[in-house]
Amino acid sequence: MPGSWMGYSALKRGDSVAVAVSAAVGTAVGLALMLYLSMGVVTAVDAAVGTAVGLAVFMAVFMAVDWVINLAEDSFTTVLILLTLGFGASVGTGIIASFLNPFILLALTGTSLPAFSMGRTEA
Repeated sequence: MPGSWMGYSALKRGDSVAVAVSAAVGTAVGLALMLYLSMGVVTAVDAAVGTAVGLAVFMAVFMAVDWVINLAEDSFTTVLILLTLGFGASVGTGIIASFLNPFILLALTGTSLPAFSMGRTEA
C-alpha cells in the first residue's frame, strides 16, 4: 500500500512515469524487506538495510523503465516489444499447461509469425 501511495503521489507532483513506477516498487520492496528482517521490532539496522535495498531497486527500476520508454518511442519497436512479450507469455503458458492446447498454439502462431516477419524485413 505505501508503494502505490508513493507512486501515485509522484505522478500527482508531475514526475515522470519512470519515477512513479520506481518509487512504488522501491518503497514496496524496501518496506517488505525491513519488516521481514525485523520480525515485529524494527531496529536501526533493519531500517538501514531496507532503505539501502529500496534505493537500489528504485535506481534499477528507474533505469529499466526509462530505457523501455525511450526504446518504445518508435512505433516499430513498440509493436516488436509487444509481440515478443506475447510470444514469451505464450511459451511460458505452453510449458506449464501443455503445447497441445489449441488456444496456446493459436497464441504462439499469432505472436511469433508477425514478430519473425518484422525481424526479417528490418535486417
